[in-house]
Amino acid sequence: MHDFRQCPDLEDGRLCSYIPAHNSSCEECDALLFRGFHLDPNVTLPRRHPAYQKWIFFETESPQRTWSHLKNAKSIWNEFNFTVTYAPNADVQYSRFHTLQCKRVPQQTVADTDYASTKQKNATALWLVSNCNDTSGRELYVNELRKYLPVDVYGGCGLPLPCQQFRREFKLRGGCVRRLMSRYKFYLSFESSFCDGYLTEKIWKTFRVNVIPVVMGNADYRGLLSPDTFIDVRDFGSPKDLADYLHYLDENDDAYNAIIHNRKSVKCLKVFPGPPHCLVCQHLHEFREKREVLADVADFWSPSRRCSTPGEFFKGIAEDVLKENPQLRGRYV
Repeated sequence: MHDFRQCPDLEDGRLCSYIPAHNSSCEECDALLFRGFHLDPNVTLPRRHPAYQKWIFFETESPQRTWSHLKNAKSIWNEFNFTVTYAPNADVQYSRFHTLQCKRVPQQTVADTDYASTKQKNATALWLVSNCNDTSGRELYVNELRKYLPVDVYGGCGLPLPCQQFRREFKLRGGCVRRLMSRYKFYLSFESSFCDGYLTEKIWKTFRVNVIPVVMGNADYRGLLSPDTFIDVRDFGSPKDLADYLHYLDENDDAYNAIIHNRKSVKCLKVFPGPPHCLVCQHLHEFREKREVLADVADFWSPSRRCSTPGEFFKGIAEDVLKENPQLRGRYV
């Protein structure tokens, strides 16, 4: 049960009560919140939408994951009143991985610290991955990259990880995972969906470790991070070109250390907009007397509107991957 008294921006008297739908009659509620990806396919959804009741579409997963999982909601796609997602044009914008704000700060480390010398011999690049053979094609990009650069892969697509917590939860947290990451010079932070604004915990977890993240995704990384603190696969014409640059950094300690020093000179804070139940409650009170209509959530949250196909994403940066895997062209996850 959520405690709305702890919501910082709610005015006095503006409270809400949250009741799991299976514990109450839906018709007694002022609003119903549907968590798209987590809707149980075996649960019968409401057939009637009372005029006084607002229906809320809440989602933190990418559109591909939502609609690949959601099988029983076709009858309600045009019944929602407002949205709560990470998208900038959502009625209530919320991300479970927060909003990162980075700024330059005075150097906290000695400028000539040799981070390259602390790395394990022959430990060049690391990829921790739980989902294998997804149709985004990221594992195919990694396979091509491994032709030119050693990449150690742990998890569902590679070796068993020695960290029990990661094996159990596939989460990039805990001292064991950080110690493993710190052995390597580069960490592959590759998203499973190429959707605008979609970010997961992968990039955040590198900030506690002296490692250079190599990112793959459709997020505005330059808008979030300082451009000289990470490497974006979209800046290279092929996996081989990326491998050549990583080899250069691997063999040139000064160049490698310079990027780590840049990371040390940037302080990033997670700006938390508030718990989602607080944001939803505030919106319901502010728009209590206003009619809100969302034409079709399937269109609002459609992959074709918000995401790139693997063929679109890899065009110009991984043509060999597309040539060898034509199934990636014109296809969403």
